[in-house]
Amino acid sequence: MELAAPARSGSMWTEADYELALERVRAGASVDQLAEALQRKPEAVANKLRRLLPLEQRKCPPDRTVPALAMATADPNYDWRQVVLQTPPEPPVNRIVCSGLSGLDTADLIRITYALATTPTVNGDDILSRALEEVGARCLDYKLIQTRATDLIQQNSPVTMCHALECARDWLDALREDRAIRFDDEAMHQRRVRW
Repeated sequence: MELAAPARSGSMWTEADYELALERVRAGASVDQLAEALQRKPEAVANKLRRLLPLEQRKCPPDRTVPALAMATADPNYDWRQVVLQTPPEPPVNRIVCSGLSGLDTADLIRITYALATTPTVNGDDILSRALEEVGARCLDYKLIQTRATDLIQQNSPVTMCHALECARDWLDALREDRAIRFDDEAMHQRRVRW
């Protein structure tokens, strides 16, 4: 059997409600007694009273709200109207800063990966492999293929876009296969060294 909601449950609080609540809190009333006097649910009363607390005390446990408010309002200079208007500061925004390849935006990642892949004398197999992995992880193969195809067209004007895209796909597949073979060889070498 469901109990009927108190008569004023859900209605706006008036200044008279606040004054009555504070008067009763100073007299030592409990949350249940306040709820009965205000014709509201105890949980709603406890939550509303928490807003009457100074900012630094608003996160106190629910069972400490009334005693904390009684202590605060014992000060004759306590202005609950001013306290209610105070809002807690916005929580700090913690920006996630990525570094390394994962910190690069898409355009930079594609440019750097392409430069590493097309520069013949780079001693950056490890960085190229990681860049290719990052491109794959972000599902950006198509961008790298487009970059390669565009470059092929600029180098060989009679090449069609279709042919350039096909060559670019083969180029990327060969790069990936080459890196995988080297990693397998390195892994085998490291295992032999440990044995």
